Amino acid sequence: MPKLATDAATVEDRLERRRYVDAIAAFLRHGETQPPLTIGIHGSWGAGKTSLMRMVQDELDPGAAAGTPTGLRYGRRRGSAVTNGEVVQATKRPPAPPHEHAVPDAETDGWRPTVWFNPWMYQNGDQVWAGLAHAIIGQVTGRLPRGDRERFWLRLNLRRIDTEAIRRRWYGIVARQLLPTVLWFLVLLAAAAAALLVLAWLRPAWTGSLREVGRWTGVGGGIAATASGIGRWLWSRFRPAAPTFARLLRQPSPLRGSAADPSGPPAADPGYQGRLGFLHLVQSDMRRVLDLVATPDRPLVVFVDDLDRCSPGTVAQVIEAINLFLAGEFGNCVFVLGMEPTTVAASVATAYRDLSAAEAGRDDLGWRFLAKFVQLPLRIPEPEPETELDAYLDHLLGRDPAPPPLPSDESIQVGEAIHVPTELGPYDAHSTATVTYAPVFRTVPGTEVARQKFRSDVAALHAAILDRISAGDVDRGELRAAALDAQRTVLGVDGEPGPETLAAAERVFAERYSDRDAAEPIRAALASLGTGNPREIKRYVNLFRFYTFLAERLRLRGAAVPEPASIAKLAAFTIRWPQLVSTPGAASAAALTELESAAAGEDDHWHELLAAICPGLPAGTDGSLRAFLRSEPTIGTDGFRLR
Repeated sequence: MPKLATDAATVEDRLERRRYVDAIAAFLRHGETQPPLTIGIHGSWGAGKTSLMRMVQDELDPGAAAGTPTGLRYGRRRGSAVTNGEVVQATKRPPAPPHEHAVPDAETDGWRPTVWFNPWMYQNGDQVWAGLAHAIIGQVTGRLPRGDRERFWLRLNLRRIDTEAIRRRWYGIVARQLLPTVLWFLVLLAAAAAALLVLAWLRPAWTGSLREVGRWTGVGGGIAATASGIGRWLWSRFRPAAPTFARLLRQPSPLRGSAADPSGPPAADPGYQGRLGFLHLVQSDMRRVLDLVATPDRPLVVFVDDLDRCSPGTVAQVIEAINLFLAGEFGNCVFVLGMEPTTVAASVATAYRDLSAAEAGRDDLGWRFLAKFVQLPLRIPEPEPETELDAYLDHLLGRDPAPPPLPSDESIQVGEAIHVPTELGPYDAHSTATVTYAPVFRTVPGTEVARQKFRSDVAALHAAILDRISAGDVDRGELRAAALDAQRTVLGVDGEPGPETLAAAERVFAERYSDRDAAEPIRAALASLGTGNPREIKRYVNLFRFYTFLAERLRLRGAAVPEPASIAKLAAFTIRWPQLVSTPGAASAAALTELESAAAGEDDHWHELLAAICPGLPAGTDGSLRAFLRSEPTIGTDGFRLR
């Protein structure tokens, strides 16, 4: 029966995008990559931006893309839920806000906490900012165990709540718990007193004895009532606080303008109901959450998807929110933005149309805004027709090659079970019965066996490659030869490098990479950048580093890659003419290579080709672009394939 192919994102690599995923992840994990930072994943609608971003998220934070992220915990775990007594005690002397860092449950090499945010779900500026904050706060604290999460929010919420109202509410709860006990005690005491009076009237001779009975009845009843009251009070105090103080133990709503809850205690500051108070509170909460999980060496990575689906006003608000992070308010964050840059640039120009109108003669306001807050713009290349597209079509038609077989499940011993015969008593030292020990096994699935073997092989190959290369920086070509030799020795496999070898070699390159050898080509191409703006120079250097990482990964696979001078020129080209490399059709390596060749040819052919490939270039671009493409060195097909 015919079926419809879904348009949902996936973490399965169907278009040979793994090299970009690995390069982006390695770039983010590199010790010298310091936040704050914004990376733009550029591509036309339907090009696979969301899938690429999900693959990067899964690489940095295994399980997060599937909704099962790595859990967090404090160094000293407190597993129990918050109790009513703990809440009341906290109102008397509010605990200091948390300053300790959380650690992942399962420590993984290169792990980074991640958050996913879809801005198109929100309609106005306050909603966008609140939605972004809610995504970061909720997805980070949602990884904590219940007890840690409740204590975290208790500490924060007590700063904005009238603690006297909480205590009054608690006293009311206690009174309601104790009042039935007191009433029953008084009723029973009155009934006992009445019965004793009647007996004393009927039997005057018993008066002395009845007086003694009445005394002990009162004492015993009082003790019983007191014990019952104390028991009910303790029961209330040590009950989980969630049913009683739920609002104190959870994250506030992101889209409500007031923290006050009609069913709960009032906010301490009436000004919080206003816009400025709300934004201040959200920022304060987010700062605490980032202190919990984000550090300069392990920043929080925030993925912002489908920015091009937003209205112009929402796009502008997202940019302003991200600029708040980049300005240093929340420094330990990296943003990865998925967008079609032409659409986003047009949205920015529309949102700031008054400013655009004031800049007579300039029509690139949107692109300049993008350049301001995206430090590393990366374009998803179009798939190669004869290889990548063919493989993708085979997948859609259900003709995928059979996956390699998984290893069999393994049983590993995890301990011993002790069997003590029933006839052997605890003090029977002379019994002939013997205690036996039986091994306890756990079955490890084949997928986990394969994963453990892969990690073990990568570690062994990594050490072997390091033994084979010279000290210092990695020489061009030396790494591939060392990797192939290590693969032959460690795995006994000849031929092209396998996944384990590539992973080990890429790790070595990331550890040994240095800009020292790249300084000359970077300086040589700097003049062609056409600007002395410090921000543009930083973006140029960032892009050169990324293209160098990507080129080395291609070289390890035996592909032809450009020289460093050509890579530097490509980085300058991408920074200087973002419109050209973002135009659908014009962004292909073949089209850009043809344009580079035409720059040195006849004028008519050049103008005709430029108009066909990119008709929307700003005025005055023609001459500078042609001079740039004419200059040496050429970028060529191998270079244009990198972007």
